[in-house]
Amino acid sequence: DPGSDTPSITGGLTITNFTAGFTIQGLYFHTDTESTLDFVNNKGTIKIIDTELSDSYKNGLSISNHTGAVELNRVSVHNNKWYGVSIDNCGTGATCAATGTVKITNSAIYTNGGGVGGADYTYGGLRIQSGSPIVINGLSVTTSKGNGAAILSKGALSIKNSAFTDSEALGLPVDDGAGLYVLPGTTGSITLDNVLLRGNDGSGIWIETSGNVTIRKVQS
Repeated sequence: DPGSDTPSITGGLTITNFTAGFTIQGLYFHTDTESTLDFVNNKGTIKIIDTELSDSYKNGLSISNHTGAVELNRVSVHNNKWYGVSIDNCGTGATCAATGTVKITNSAIYTNGGGVGGADYTYGGLRIQSGSPIVINGLSVTTSKGNGAAILSKGALSIKNSAFTDSEALGLPVDDGAGLYVLPGTTGSITLDNVLLRGNDGSGIWIETSGNVTIRKVQS
């Protein structure tokens, strides 16, 4: 987590229609109402660095209808009722376009999900939908209510040095409570290297893809 000297903001922040990207660094957002940090219809690279997001009634971090890359580095997201982190950078068209790589590095997503209402896959730790490569390195997703991570990737998906543990099933779909769920519609190649998948109510990992899958040093 960011240190005790991190500036704290009580309340949410919504960012819309920026065309040259946006960076947030070194802040702690907490709110008991809407999504803590909400990006809608933006373009360019979104960077979230050394930031903590907690206690939202909805998502901790929500990025939707985005055209551009997304980078999370040293981010802590916890105790949000919907997803801890929800990213959709497919753009605004009818199909999921390749608009920029999604990178998550040295971050923690824990104790998210369990809200009331909504459709399947609404809640859990992490959700990503992207037409571009997804690169995850040094991520811990734990004690999620729902799936730990649910990912749809049209580009290559690489997950290294990460853990998806102790997801709790909510009784929604058959794959509920998975540590890592690669969603139907995924077409990119998948590489898992040094990944821990333990203590989940559902599958440690559930993959549905038409792409190649490479697994190294995976514990379940």
